[in-house]
Amino acid sequence: MSILKDHGFTENLTFGWDGPSWRLLTALKLLCLEAEKFTSWKKVLLGEVISDTNEKTSLDMAQRICSDFIEETHAVLRKVADMKEREVLLINQLTLVEALRMEELRILQASAEIVSSLQVSFL
Repeated sequence: MSILKDHGFTENLTFGWDGPSWRLLTALKLLCLEAEKFTSWKKVLLGEVISDTNEKTSLDMAQRICSDFIEETHAVLRKVADMKEREVLLINQLTLVEALRMEELRILQASAEIVSSLQVSFL
């Protein structure tokens, strides 16, 4: 973690329409680096491929994180739907929250599909 912090890799760790951010994938590659290959950490930060194992492990981790965010977003959408039935006075605000969360869900689903397509090359 200190290497990530020292080199500015603890910010902009996001999922977008085009998949996980480069910083997120790089941070995951560093965190998933095998002990015997840890001396190559600078190469990871420069974007070099260290091993197929490291690439696969980091993509698997990205997929798990994205899936967790998708599940969390579905849970929030269910809560918002319940609240819309009970809180009539807040319907406009809840509709806005719902729209923003739906957009988030679509972005996460697009990222998950991209990560899945990248994982195929490591099967």
